[in-house]
Amino acid sequence: LLVSAAGAYALSKKHMLFHRGFMVMIVITLFFSGGMIPTFLVVKSYHLIDTIWAMILPTLVSSWNVIVMRTFFAGMPQEVEESGKMDGLTDIGIFFRLVLPLSKAILATIGLFYGVAIWNNFFSALLYLRDADLFPLQIIVRNMVLQGQGTGAGNIGGDSMIVDEAIKYSTIIITTVPILMIYPFLQKYFAKGALIGSIKG
Repeated sequence: LLVSAAGAYALSKKHMLFHRGFMVMIVITLFFSGGMIPTFLVVKSYHLIDTIWAMILPTLVSSWNVIVMRTFFAGMPQEVEESGKMDGLTDIGIFFRLVLPLSKAILATIGLFYGVAIWNNFFSALLYLRDADLFPLQIIVRNMVLQGQGTGAGNIGGDSMIVDEAIKYSTIIITTVPILMIYPFLQKYFAKGALIGSIKG
């Protein structure tokens, strides 16, 4: 979230050097990705396989979220930044002391997007992780569900199949509850942040 916010704030400044070129490169990634195999080879060449960084770095920034945040920062009044410069703040100081505190709506919205994406991410773990101690919760749930399917097939009509089904469903519910509990606290910010750009005036 911090990396996306910093990048979006820089891209919201029209006077930034190579502003248009950076935006074109970001937009291109929305339509064309590097592909699974080239991305895997890049991660492997940096010796990130079977490390926690393999889960963090390849999915660190979402281009779509950066563009949404850039739109929000571009609509922020220039007087806020001018007042910071008059008080002697640098660009970094303006970003941390003025811009971020005024951006709770967009930070909560994009933070929720990132949180749900990270919480549900199991594909990266399938590709890059081999150590069972590093597996995220979704991989553990997936393995339990697949294991339950394998063991339940031979016990049709028995109590074992009922127990397996109950374990699978309860595990899925447990993994869903944390996101459902967080959403009500972010709902007021989410309603504001999701409508960014729809009302001008």
